[in-house]
Amino acid sequence: MKKFIFVLTLLSFDFALAHGTKSELVLAATATAVDSFQNEESGDVIDAFNGLKSWVSGSVIKVKLYYNSNKNSFSYECEMIHSDGAEEMVCVKI
Repeated sequence: MKKFIFVLTLLSFDFALAHGTKSELVLAATATAVDSFQNEESGDVIDAFNGLKSWVSGSVIKVKLYYNSNKNSFSYECEMIHSDGAEEMVCVKI
């Protein structure tokens, strides 16, 4: 499971600066949300991670990470922020 999270994190670098398709945006948002999850949650919660889903919802991408046998979850809303000629995927836990 940790290898899966690590791979998603690595993939985020490919799409952080240039995006085009919805699938690329969803991948970047998923990787950013997983990175936030790993940095903000306790080791017990991270170890209990067991799945996620990501989808486009209007102008944002929503990511839901499940843990503890799908009994609990964290939700994130993500969007690509454009400023000063740069792009950055930003996710906020909701």
